[in-house]
Amino acid sequence: MIYMSVLGRNFLWGVSTSGHQIEGDNIFSDWYDWERAGGTINGDISGKACDSLNHLERDVAALKEVNVNCYRFSVEWARIEPRQHRFEREVLNNYRTFAKRLVQEGIIPIVTLHSFVNPKWFADLDGWEREDNTGYFRRYVEVVADSLGDLVKIWITINKPDTYARKSYSLGIWPPSVQDSGRARRTLRNLLVAHSQAYRTIKSRIPKAIVSLTQETPSYRLTFKDRLRRNFSPHVLSSREFYVFEGLCSGELKFTRSKIVLPEIKGTADFVGLDYNSAAAMSDKETSMEDPGSDLAQRGSQNAQYSKELETTIHKAAKGFRLPLFVTIEGTGILNDVERINCIETAVAVMNQAARRGIEIASFMYHPLMDCFEWNLGYSMQSGLFETNFETLELNPRESARKLEKIIKNHNRRYLLSAE
Repeated sequence: MIYMSVLGRNFLWGVSTSGHQIEGDNIFSDWYDWERAGGTINGDISGKACDSLNHLERDVAALKEVNVNCYRFSVEWARIEPRQHRFEREVLNNYRTFAKRLVQEGIIPIVTLHSFVNPKWFADLDGWEREDNTGYFRRYVEVVADSLGDLVKIWITINKPDTYARKSYSLGIWPPSVQDSGRARRTLRNLLVAHSQAYRTIKSRIPKAIVSLTQETPSYRLTFKDRLRRNFSPHVLSSREFYVFEGLCSGELKFTRSKIVLPEIKGTADFVGLDYNSAAAMSDKETSMEDPGSDLAQRGSQNAQYSKELETTIHKAAKGFRLPLFVTIEGTGILNDVERINCIETAVAVMNQAARRGIEIASFMYHPLMDCFEWNLGYSMQSGLFETNFETLELNPRESARKLEKIIKNHNRRYLLSAE
């Protein structure tokens, strides 16, 4: 499939990862003990993961091989502040070295400050259930912004706060394994308050920074039956597709049967971060710790057709918020590289169609860059553009990595020719 790209000259092509999934030995985090208590489906623990902290040049080489111009990665709060009030300068310097290497290679670093994982000490203080704990996050954000601010201009404060609240406090399949929708709503409320504080903290230190968060969106439109099920499911916080970003624009967080007025969160998004996942649709399997096996495989095989619904998602988001769109395709559940290629090709084609109609799409990213620890699914997924050999820690590109590289090269060639 060949595209005549109409995406902008400065379009951001990238990939993403999450620190806990790839760094390894995150021993001061709440996930560390939870994994060892049998939290994952098949008993996997993250362990060394991809050992990315000790393989900086390997990861940079992989990014260059795909020809991306941006990389979204998360810094680990539990590693930066392993004990309350104790910030590890060496860890901050390591992240700074990595961000500097990206800049040297012409790759824009996009930093996520929180991606599902908390320091143990923070979790022991009841974590995100207490609003006064948001001050700890704000202080952490200050430290990171001061350390990386001259290198990083695009920030994601919190990765998918809705997903974290639902899976940790409603479904109970992530730590702290709570099944209480009221506590889940309270957690989400406090996460968005923390986001608003982080937004203003970064802006005060880096005035030209671009700051937002991300929200998971299903990859297909819900049927009437689906909506009824979501409205009555105790595990669904809201049946509204974009309720998090609606809250950031209006100052009102609308749940299924209630709403919370939060004027402080209004106007704290510079872009709409859409994490688009075919395996994200609510399923009955998700409420248990059963092996998802064939269920995820089936949804993975359908990912290409689901991706066509990205057009609807993009148009609804563009119409509803009038902000630039940062689109990330989540690869979890795509077990076949042919389907992964179809998914990427379809998504790029849809984005080009949307751009022709005047919709501002600023970025496309694929997650994850490499096979890694997939949260409660452990190492059962092979979702990366690169296959990870967990014995040698080598990364080997799949055909999907080469396909994305060709798509980016074709896009860049168009603008090189137009400049001659």
